[in-house]
Amino acid sequence: MALALQVVSSHLLGALDIEKALSVHEVLAHVLLSHAASEAETLKLKNCPRLFVLDGCSSNMALGPLSGRLRANSPGSKFLVVLPPDRSGESEMMLLFYWGIDGFVTLHKKWKTELPKAAFALLRGSLWVPSEVLLTFVKQMKTLLDRQLLAGQSLTAREGQVLQLLFRHLTNKEIAHQLNISERTAKFHVSNVLSKLHKSKCPLNSFRAASLCTLQSSLALFRAGTRIATGRFTLSALAMADFLQARFRFRLRETCVRRCPNS
Repeated sequence: MALALQVVSSHLLGALDIEKALSVHEVLAHVLLSHAASEAETLKLKNCPRLFVLDGCSSNMALGPLSGRLRANSPGSKFLVVLPPDRSGESEMMLLFYWGIDGFVTLHKKWKTELPKAAFALLRGSLWVPSEVLLTFVKQMKTLLDRQLLAGQSLTAREGQVLQLLFRHLTNKEIAHQLNISERTAKFHVSNVLSKLHKSKCPLNSFRAASLCTLQSSLALFRAGTRIATGRFTLSALAMADFLQARFRFRLRETCVRRCPNS
C-alpha cells in the first residue's frame, strides 16, 4: 500500500470520528495523515497520491468536482466517500461513481466496521461500490458500444479499459497512472477509442459532459419519486438502467449535433 490516507471534513468531531474508526487497524493508522478541514489544505501537498476519505455528511462542496480537482493535483489518488443515509441512494452514488469516486460507505450502525474494510479494498486497487451501481454502469457501457460504435469496428481489451475510465471523468494522465502506461500511450488509446465512435469529431469534453448530464437528469427525476423506509429508490436497478440508457443516447446525440454540426 503506497498511498497515504487522509480524511477531508469540515466538521472536527466528524473527522476525528472517521480517523478513530480507521486507526483501529495498525496498518491504516501508520499511513494516516492529519485530517484536512478544507480543499485548500489538501492542495498544499501536490503530486502526493492519497486515499482521500471525503466526509459527505459535513461538506457543502460538490464531492464529484472536488475529487476531480484533488486528483488533478495529485494524480493516482483514490476516493472513498462517507454518505448520510438520506444521500446514499443508487442515483446519488451513480453520479459520484461517474466522477471517479472509488468507494462508498453509508452511515449505519456498522459503518465503523465497514469503513476500514472499504479502505483496505481501495488500497489494494479494488472498488467498494454496491452491485446495483456497477450493474447500471455496465449496462450504460454496453449501450454506448451497441449504439455508438461504428459498423465493423470493435474495441481491444485495453481500449475497453480506457473507455471505462473516460466514462468516469479521468484525464489522459490519470488513465496512464491507472493502467500503468505512459501518458503518450494513453493518448494514443483515447484517440483510437474516439475514432471508433460516431461522435469521434466531438471534443472529448462533450463526451464527458454527456454522461454527466445523463446522471444529473436521472437524479432530478428520482428525487421527485417515492422512497421506501430505507431511503432507497423504489425503482429497480433494471428500470433505472433502462432509463439512463435512453437518456444517454439522447444526450450524446444532442451534444454532437449542437457542438459538431458537421459530424
